[in-house]
Amino acid sequence: MANADAADAVEEALLSLPPNRRHISFRFTVEFSIKMSSQTADHAEGAREVDTAGLSKRLESKRDILQARSLANVLVVLRRRLGELDKAPHTHEDLQHFRKVLDDIDARWRDAEGTFAGRLASADPKTASLCSRLFNECYDLLEGMQHTAAEMPAELKDVHRRLVALEVQLARMQADPDHTLAEVLPLQQQLDEIDAERLSKGGSFASGTDDGLPGEHVCGEALNHCYELLAGCVRSAEDISPEMKDVYDRLRAAKNALRKLMGKRHHTVEDLQHWQGVLEGIDAERVDGVFCGNLEEGIVPHGQAAASKLLDDCYDLIEKLTDTAENMPPDMRTIFVQLEQHRHDLEGMLRRQRTLAEVKAMQEKLDAIDDERQAHAGIFAQRASEQGRAPPGQAVCSALLNHNYRMLHDLYADLAALEAAEQ
Repeated sequence: MANADAADAVEEALLSLPPNRRHISFRFTVEFSIKMSSQTADHAEGAREVDTAGLSKRLESKRDILQARSLANVLVVLRRRLGELDKAPHTHEDLQHFRKVLDDIDARWRDAEGTFAGRLASADPKTASLCSRLFNECYDLLEGMQHTAAEMPAELKDVHRRLVALEVQLARMQADPDHTLAEVLPLQQQLDEIDAERLSKGGSFASGTDDGLPGEHVCGEALNHCYELLAGCVRSAEDISPEMKDVYDRLRAAKNALRKLMGKRHHTVEDLQHWQGVLEGIDAERVDGVFCGNLEEGIVPHGQAAASKLLDDCYDLIEKLTDTAENMPPDMRTIFVQLEQHRHDLEGMLRRQRTLAEVKAMQEKLDAIDDERQAHAGIFAQRASEQGRAPPGQAVCSALLNHNYRMLHDLYADLAALEAAEQ
C-alpha cells in the first residue's frame, strides 16, 4: 500500500507540470516505481512488476479530464460574453471576432467522426457532454445576433482596421523566433497611441463618451489581444544593437531562405554553395570572434550571441539539406553561370571607377535574363519540371538575380551622387 500511495503522489506531481516537462518526469516516475518495487522484492518473493503501460494510460486519462474541465471553463466564459454582447449594441465585426474564436475551438476539439469533444468523452463523459452543449449554445447566440447587428461608425471602422493590421503583424512576429526588440517597439508605439486616443475620449474609441456605440466591444477585444501578443513578442525578442542590425538581418534572411529550401521538393548543390558562400562572407567579417566591434578596444556591440546562434542554425540547415541536394539541369546551369559571372563583374565595378555606359550595359544583360524568365511564367529554365513545379536551381537563380539588381541599384546611386557633387 505504501508503494501505491507513493506512486499516486508522483502521478499527481507529474500532472501539475507543464506538458513540455512531462516526458522527463515520466521517466523519473517509472524509475521511482521500479525502485520501490525492487526494494519490496528484497523482503517479499514474487513482487509484482510495475505496469508502465497502465501508468501511462492513467496519466493520459487524467490529462483528458483536466482538458475537458479547461474547455468547459473557456466555453462558459464565451457564452457569458456573448450574452452580454447580445444585450448591447453590436456590429458584424463583433460577430466575426467571436465566430473566429469558436471556429478555432471547433477545429481543435472536433474529432474525425464529427463529434465535438469526442476524444474527451471516454475520460469524462459528463464534462464532454457539457462542452458540446455550451459550444452549440454559443453558436446559437451568434446566429441570433446576426439580424440585430448594426453598422460600425466610420471612425470606429478606422480604429478597428488599424488594430486588425497590428494583430496580423504581431502574430507573424511571434511566429518568427528570430525577431528583434527594435522591430517590436514601433508596433508597441502604435498600440500605445491608439490606447492614448481612447483614454483621451473618456475610454471610448470614438469621439465622445458613449461607450455603448456599436463596435466599441470588438475594438476593445482587438486592443487587448494586441497587447497580449505584444507581451509575448517582447519576451522572446532578441536585443540587437544598431551596429549589429545589418549582420543580423543578413543572417536571418539566409536562415529563412534555407528553411524554405527544406520545404521544397527540389534543391541543388548550387543552392547550398550559394548560401555557404554568403555565410562564409559574413563569418569572415568577425574579428577575434566579434561582429562589428573590436575586442582589444573593448568594443563589443550587444547581439553577438544571437548572431552566432543564427550562423550556427544556418550551417546546420545546410548540413541537413546536403544529403537531398540534386544536380541542376543543363539549361538552368547555363543561366546560373551567367548570373554568377554578372555578380563577379558587378562586384568589380563597385570597387573601381565605372561609366554610365558600363552600368547600362550590365542592366541590359540582367533585363534579358529577367525578360526570358517572365516569358516562361517566372521560371528561368524554358520548361517546368513535373506538375508545373520549378526545376532544381530556381531558388538560387532568383536569389542571384535579385542580388545583382541590388548591386546595380547601388551603382546607379553612386553615379548620381558623383554627378551631384560635380555640379
